[in-house]
Amino acid sequence: MALRGMLLHQQLLLLIGLFISAVTEAFQPNTSCERSCGSVSIPYPFGTSKGCYLDESFLVTCHHTFGTPRPFLSNGDFGEIPLLDISLDGELRVSTSVARDCYNESNVHIHDNDRYSRLNLSKFAISYTKNKLTAVGCDTSVKIKGLHEHNYSSGSTSTCDDMDSVFNGSCSNNGCCQASIPQGVTDFTW
Repeated sequence: MALRGMLLHQQLLLLIGLFISAVTEAFQPNTSCERSCGSVSIPYPFGTSKGCYLDESFLVTCHHTFGTPRPFLSNGDFGEIPLLDISLDGELRVSTSVARDCYNESNVHIHDNDRYSRLNLSKFAISYTKNKLTAVGCDTSVKIKGLHEHNYSSGSTSTCDDMDSVFNGSCSNNGCCQASIPQGVTDFTW
């Protein structure tokens, strides 16, 4: 009887080992997958071609039109957003526009984005501990609000007589202000 119990135990361990091996194999990307785009490593679950990423939200498009290849991540209905880095500890860094209206030192308008900027990363929450909504300049305001069914907003206004009165490196509502980004945010417009 003891021998029969030991054989059953060994069979269960073998079945569990086979199951773990099958599950691990099912979640591994194809070995021929490209794992970088330019200088950016593309670890799984991200990938640049079918069979190399977990699902469509992890698809990275590698554009070769800039001389050096550059990776982009889908920004939902708003096109693509430049991808700067993917770390194995779960951090994804992207680049997005930072201003809507810009003026030079003489208060002459020099740049205006035609539309509000939008960020829609579907499955990826924006770190509320590593990011702040920041406005720099005299009489400058900034506001973000949720897209689609996400109901939230955050904003800030900075004031100053001129940029000479701003303390370099500080952000205390005198030429610079900051507001928190709510926890769990995956998309917003500003």
